Amino acid sequence: MSEKFKDKIVQIFDSFNDSIKAQLPAIDSEVDDLIKSKTKDTNKIELHLNYLESIVEHGIGNDIFVKLNNYLKSIDAETAYDYWNDYLIRRYE
Repeated sequence: MSEKFKDKIVQIFDSFNDSIKAQLPAIDSEVDDLIKSKTKDTNKIELHLNYLESIVEHGIGNDIFVKLNNYLKSIDAETAYDYWNDYLIRRYE
């Protein structure tokens, strides 16, 4: 594999990560709204956690994931525990 090709791949991944990082303030705001409104809609919470799980693999959004999962723990501890285990696997694999 040529150096030029490797550099291009790195550039693509960096661009991808930058675009996700740009979305973090909006995602964090949505999570804060879910928590402040004391929503019990676990489907909505899990939708956000699923998205956050997918970006945690890239080292992005860890703090938001933890914040939302801690909130979920107050509603559904068993599901929160499952998400926490998945998070650990994805983050430290």
